[in-house]
Amino acid sequence: MKATLHFDLDEPGEKLAHIRAIKATDAYLALYTLLNCFTEEKTIITLDEVNKILDEYNINVWEELE
Repeated sequence: MKATLHFDLDEPGEKLAHIRAIKATDAYLALYTLLNCFTEEKTIITLDEVNKILDEYNINVWEELE
């Protein structure tokens, strides 16, 4: 069984959907890492720590807005 996704990258909405599709696994892993910060008896993490984790997974939350 196979699945193929097709995006018209000339269409802004489809380009955004493409970015989301190819970044989904990295975004999930970044979120998983962030949630694990709270299970290690740490209830507060700094914005710098959040940014470091997002950078580790090459997640740019502002990319969609560019």
